[in-house]
Parts: sequence; C-alpha cells; structure tokens
Amino acid sequence: MQASASIDVKSPRPQPAGMCKKWLLIHSGGLRLLRYGSLHGTVLGVEAVLPDGTVLDLLRQLRKDNTGFDLKQLFIGSEGSLGVVTAVAIQCPPKPASVQLAFLSCPSFQAVQQVLLKAKQSLGEILSAVEFLDQESMHMVTKHLDGVKNPLQQTGPAAAAGVSGSSSSSS
Repeated sequence: MQASASIDVKSPRPQPAGMCKKWLLIHSGGLRLLRYGSLHGTVLGVEAVLPDGTVLDLLRQLRKDNTGFDLKQLFIGSEGSLGVVTAVAIQCPPKPASVQLAFLSCPSFQAVQQVLLKAKQSLGEILSAVEFLDQESMHMVTKHLDGVKNPLQQTGPAAAAGVSGSSSSSS
C-alpha cells in the first residue's frame, strides 16, 4: 500500500493555497493523471462559502466517507458557480525517488497515438505522464520563452512520456 499524506491548505501563504483551489475549481487533471488518477479521487474535503453566505464545512481528511452525499465532488470543476472554496484537503502521494522523461519526434499525430499505446502497454504502472505537442505549440514556446530551443531536428508533432518509480536502477 502506498503511503500518502493529507494536507489542509488553509494557509496564510496565498500562492500555494490559491493554486490548489484554482485547480479544484477548473478541474485541472494535470500532467500526472495517468499515474495518480483524477482530481476527484485526491480531494478529501472542501470548505466553501455559498452565495447566500452559508459556510459549508466538508473539510474531512478521511479517504473513505460513506456518511451521505459526497457534496465536495460538486465543487470540483464548478468554476466557482456554486460557491467560493476557502479551504481544501488533498491527498498527496510521496515524491517518487526516480523520474525520467523522453521527448520524441513523431512523423504524424497517428504516430503520437501509437507512442501512447505502446508506452501504456510496455510501461504499465510506472508511466506517469504523456503529453502531445504540435509544431505550432513548439514554435510559440521557443518564440516567447527566452533561451528555450527545440531539441528535436524533425518538424512535426512530438510526444513527451514520463515514468516515475521508487528506484532509479533497472533490473
């Protein structure tokens, strides 16, 4: 069983807490969705202020709670339409000991899809992230970020695949 921690981001530091609440409201899956699952599974509890001023305290830190409706799930992805989230408790998995990334040039989008399929088949549970980057996106990155260069020679789409685990050695 993987160890995890629960944190309450009801912090006086607005940046980290604000970012967690923003991710919650827009339901940002993030880069590590393949390994850690969706945001719905990692949010343990929320505290929110409803439009009428009522404070809804659903700030639990239990992984399993079957005491009634799971109202916190309604706030995930609501973009603030149901209320203002003032606190959130999130399950945080431990940082992996080893992380590697491959950035691959592909001749077509279909080839990128094949890379994803092959990565899922070959890497299984250690596959933590897969991203697609088309040539236009790469151009925007290299144009607007100083010092960033395209590491790939070939023009066309690219795939990035990340793996993570508990050991940097292979058996």
